[in-house]
Amino acid sequence: TCALPISVTGAQYQAISNVATGTLGFQSAFKSRYGGWAINGAIITKVTDANYPAQTCEGAAYLNNIGYVVDITGINGLVVIRGSAGSDPLTWPPLNFLNPPVASGSAVYVCNYLNYVALFTEFGLQMFYDAGNPTGSALSPVSNAAWLTGCGASASVVKIVDDIYFLSNSVVTGYAITRLQGLTLTNVSTPELERALNKYAFVTSFAQSFRTLGHSFYSITGVTGSGFSV
Repeated sequence: TCALPISVTGAQYQAISNVATGTLGFQSAFKSRYGGWAINGAIITKVTDANYPAQTCEGAAYLNNIGYVVDITGINGLVVIRGSAGSDPLTWPPLNFLNPPVASGSAVYVCNYLNYVALFTEFGLQMFYDAGNPTGSALSPVSNAAWLTGCGASASVVKIVDDIYFLSNSVVTGYAITRLQGLTLTNVSTPELERALNKYAFVTSFAQSFRTLGHSFYSITGVTGSGFSV
């Protein structure tokens, strides 16, 4: 057993791996912004490796027996993707890290997408694949899968089957609801909705998906003075 810091403001937990305990040799693991834990049967063990970040952005990824989190404690907001040892969420090798090739603001969210690791930043989105690099991080950026469309709120990212919907943020056009389908980004919000999104400036927002009568829906609520929801 292990006491979790649920009293920490904003401590939302995400799974690093949804692999069952012992399957493929990788323990089940989860994290919050302030720490990581591994689950082995009924025992929860906190990650104490000195290379594990003191703070991470929301989300986590797992690809080919390696867990990935994004370090947000770097100087000047430097984004660093850090990976665990193979099949071991308690060990984080010092050289298993990667800096994204394009600076696009602070890290917002990281997750799995298809067979990629997707990194959402304030003003960009970049895909990474397992290149099997012999040293450093196994990840390399996908050269044709980088966009200057960022994420406006980490809790707006929702998967619906094989697609991702999120509150996007562009320095040119502002906020919109955007779908990532394959390696294509498409705005699905109407001009009227986008005017509302930009008027209320969802600094904090939460989204969810649901399905009924064969149709999928994306719902987003902005925590503003108006309590605006769409």
